[in-house]
Amino acid sequence: MQLVANIERYTMLFRSTLKSGIAMMELVIYIAILAILAMAVVPTLLNKLDKAKVSTTQTNLQSTKQAIMAFYTDAGRYPETLSDLMRKPLDDNLAKKWHGPYLDMKDEDDVPVDGWGNELVYRRLEPGSGKPYELYSYGSNGEDSPGEEWIYA
Repeated sequence: MQLVANIERYTMLFRSTLKSGIAMMELVIYIAILAILAMAVVPTLLNKLDKAKVSTTQTNLQSTKQAIMAFYTDAGRYPETLSDLMRKPLDDNLAKKWHGPYLDMKDEDDVPVDGWGNELVYRRLEPGSGKPYELYSYGSNGEDSPGEEWIYA
């Protein structure tokens, strides 16, 4: 009798161990499937996010370029900095011609930014250089990015 009871007890113990082992195996398989799906989806989402930031940057560059041209039309010269588009000039002669702010910013000390939150780059060029100014973003890597990653207006 005692032998039969011991066999039944070991059999029950073996079955419960087997059941928990199967549950663990199922859990590992589910996690592996989720990892494979994540590896397929995450790069696509990151690519879409990067494209959205590039698109935002191009839109901000175009609106800033239009603001620069509006400033030029009113003042007869290009702004020295992008802040000049939001702040009324101290020079009385220029202040009379100024009809800004030319960009819709929360604060007059704000400057336009790219899709990554970096300030747009505006540089006045020397007369006779072909263009009066350059307007661009450094792109996703900021100031350290190589010139081929820059996004121009």
